[in-house]
Amino acid sequence: MKKMTKIGIVVLALMMVLTAAACLRPRARLQENIAENIIEKNLEAQGVDADVDINGDEFSMTSEEGDFTVSQNSKWPSSAPADIPEFKGGNLTATVEMETQVMLNFEEVKEQEVRDYAAALEKAGFSQTMKNEMDDGLFYVFEKGSMQLTVGYQDQTMSIIWNIGD
Repeated sequence: MKKMTKIGIVVLALMMVLTAAACLRPRARLQENIAENIIEKNLEAQGVDADVDINGDEFSMTSEEGDFTVSQNSKWPSSAPADIPEFKGGNLTATVEMETQVMLNFEEVKEQEVRDYAAALEKAGFSQTMKNEMDDGLFYVFEKGSMQLTVGYQDQTMSIIWNIGD
């Protein structure tokens, strides 16, 4: 678990690198290669053997802990199980894909869009196992078979996280 925490810190640092690299497109590939090497050496110094690949707005890493991808895009992941309805509200700003977990972040989301999505999940056969509606946000947990899906909303920002398997 400590390795995953270290990896999380590297991912945050990487998001800053991706933002900076996007501003400098003509030299972007060279900068991406340099960033890949720096991140791999940093992880290696922490005892994590990983292969890092940066390609534009996408960061992928393969290690003993598993594979994951972070991207700043606006497309619903193609890896999404067919059972999970696509959320079409707001703007998809970031995606993190790991072997059994996907995290999506949306901005400019209306509260009603979140409530409608919760209803769409139930219509798709998901059972709502937790519901917390507060003055400043919403939080739902749904389950279907081996899938668990969490929806959080606050200040026009929504996150969707799904886990598949144990």
